[in-house]
Amino acid sequence: LNLIYLPMNVLGIIHWKNHQNKNNIVNIRSLNFKNMIICLVVVLFLTILYGIFLEKINTMFAYFNSFAVIAQIVAFYLQVKRYIQNYLLVTLANITNVFIWFLIFEHSKENIAQLLNMIIFLIIGLYYYFTWKKSYNESLYNC
Repeated sequence: LNLIYLPMNVLGIIHWKNHQNKNNIVNIRSLNFKNMIICLVVVLFLTILYGIFLEKINTMFAYFNSFAVIAQIVAFYLQVKRYIQNYLLVTLANITNVFIWFLIFEHSKENIAQLLNMIIFLIIGLYYYFTWKKSYNESLYNC
């Protein structure tokens, strides 16, 4: 994921700079229904493909891991493009990660730090979703 995040961050900075209003606030958008369906199909298709690969290399929780990774990548792309739905995908990925780390924690209590880390990421993702949603709703109201 880190190999993807660095170039996406650079693209995100460039893209966001070009889509700010006169007050330097980034204009948040929302996917229409058709694009939400396309996004979900892409996530499911890539999750299955990556899950098959992870299964072949004997990864624990291959399809859960696959979904978490693919959802994070697609969410990051949506965030760069300023779509509010990015945080819905991040939340689903974080819930999946909490579930995975809870299962691992049940077998090995030494993984409590990672489980707590995933719970914190889930809370942060939810916080930013509601922050973006409020900002998006205010921008609709001010139009």
